[in-house]
Amino acid sequence: MLCRQAALKFDARTAARLRKILAETDDARGLAWAADLIIDGATGEELTVDIATGNPAVFRTFARLSVNMAEIDRLHERGKLQGYFEARADDYRDRYRAEGMAQGLERGIAQGIERGINQSLSEERNLLHRQAVRKFGSKTPSTLESILADIGGVEGLLSAGDAIIDSTTGEELISCLRNAQACA
Repeated sequence: MLCRQAALKFDARTAARLRKILAETDDARGLAWAADLIIDGATGEELTVDIATGNPAVFRTFARLSVNMAEIDRLHERGKLQGYFEARADDYRDRYRAEGMAQGLERGIAQGIERGINQSLSEERNLLHRQAVRKFGSKTPSTLESILADIGGVEGLLSAGDAIIDSTTGEELISCLRNAQACA
């Protein structure tokens, strides 16, 4: 009955292939699954590959990978289909693992560079704060800390370092840094 349905829905070649595959199947669940595939199958090749491999997603994978269906039939007839699948799965797993590792490495490098820059800027801010406290005393540390925290780039921190050198009082430094921020 299943072969007749396959011939009606698809073609005689599909029915013949199905008959050959089903001759090896005496499991009632397998036959029920084959019946469902006849209803759901988009093409005869999809039906026979799905039944031969026991995996409904295999045909769609084959279509994406441009697998030669005649070769699949030969492998199935020789009982070597499982080995073929395992070898292909290993190849693709290795390729995708390598691609994933390369992407992860790129992201890791980018994150490491960003962390390094942020750490370097933080260390620069700490150094400038220390210099300002040493030069002007501890009267302006909290105000200076918040101003330095708002300076985002190297150029701004270099200007702040110059302002520490050029200023004569802590108030002058704070005023200079605030004005520089307003201009930025």
